Amino acid sequence: MTALAALTPWLGPALLACVAARAFSGDADAPVIVLLAVAAPLLALLRRSRGASLDRSSLIIAGPGLALLLWANALILVELARLIGIDRAAAALAAGALALIPLVVGGADDDWSGVIAACGVAGAAVAIALVGAAIGLPPWTAWTRAASRPALVFNESSLWVTQGHALPRSTTLEFTEVHRVTAVTAGTYRLIERDGGALAVRERQLNGGEALTLRPGDALLLQAGARVRFETGKRIPGPIPSGVSWSQPHASARPRAAVRMVGLAVTVIGAAVALVAPCRTRTLAIGGPLAVLAFALAGAVWGIYAMYAAPDLSVGAGPLTALVQLPPLVVEAHWAPSIVILIGVALLALYTAASCGLWHRMRDLAVPWSRRGVAPLTWGTAVTLAAAAAWSSSPDPWTILLLGCGFLTSTVAAPALASTHPTARRIGMIAGATIFVLAAAVLAVRAPALGVTSIALIAGPVAWLTTRLMSRRV
Repeated sequence: MTALAALTPWLGPALLACVAARAFSGDADAPVIVLLAVAAPLLALLRRSRGASLDRSSLIIAGPGLALLLWANALILVELARLIGIDRAAAALAAGALALIPLVVGGADDDWSGVIAACGVAGAAVAIALVGAAIGLPPWTAWTRAASRPALVFNESSLWVTQGHALPRSTTLEFTEVHRVTAVTAGTYRLIERDGGALAVRERQLNGGEALTLRPGDALLLQAGARVRFETGKRIPGPIPSGVSWSQPHASARPRAAVRMVGLAVTVIGAAVALVAPCRTRTLAIGGPLAVLAFALAGAVWGIYAMYAAPDLSVGAGPLTALVQLPPLVVEAHWAPSIVILIGVALLALYTAASCGLWHRMRDLAVPWSRRGVAPLTWGTAVTLAAAAAWSSSPDPWTILLLGCGFLTSTVAAPALASTHPTARRIGMIAGATIFVLAAAVLAVRAPALGVTSIALIAGPVAWLTTRLMSRRV
């Protein structure tokens, strides 16, 4: 297997879209996410293989983690379909069909998946290069100018000002100054007013053309599809009031931020160890690092250009806002659809290649099973569940991606790094899966602020320690 083929589980559309979204939103962890997206898979490629020591339980225990990653990638295809007007059910069905390609082509996908992934990365990189050429600034200059803005405001040419725009998802807008919001379409609007220290929630039924006046501290809850119009020169409602706050976001309390950062590193690096097989080939020296670097930087640059050229896209932004909705705003009208098509094709290529890579890992986990149909049946089940989940709900792909990465860290990477003994690893995998589920349930109720990255920080060490202890007894 070539280095690019080994990297395909990593180079998925969910990670690309999430890197762009985190950079666009000014997330405090965005630089670390970009760094880990590059470093983690390369470390996994270079690590020394300790040999396989799997048993039949490996597929059962680790399978849900691979299904979660497939779900996250399928969510990106469903979101892409929604943005271009395709039915959600049809998009989920297409995502499932593409993920089943490895079962049809058999072993021919082993090397071609790397070529498909390379085409996807190249497509994303070319698309953002064309956007940068249309803007006329290199990304570092765009970042500097965006970061120096004292306030992010609606300009006179914004769609939110001229004709109004429909929100892609339900969102709550918080206002820091007096703002008049006009309803373009009739509907029910929920206004959250702050009166001293108390909050009052009121619902207003507005017809097209009617307006609400909001004061500093008020919030407006808008349902998906609601079309509203804002005032020119007013601050864009949301968590990013200025370019300074975008480029230098305020992190939470230091202990909590440190826990989240360490948990993120453990989650991402552990997932890379679980997904990316060690590979030492000639293409590794150039092909592998270049593909990963171009992949991560393309996502980051998309987010930077989106904040520079159209900060008002942050209103109700989705995971693909920066990638798909930016080109029509900055590129000439006759070229913009071509760039959107290019990024769409790149996402499809990355999805297909990532599905092949995840299938390879599931096939490896199924090796201890004597029956040949176990791996295809398990993969078909995972694809069906992922497509159904992508059709029925639309959670944040970043959360699903981190849950899948954390689960693989706790059930595959930690036991594998602790011992090569099959029995010890099996017990460690069971311990990791059990603690991961329990920690996820407890943190969701007791400490949601710590985030999903803290789950692997708890379950991973437990799985590693359990495996080490059992390897000395068996």
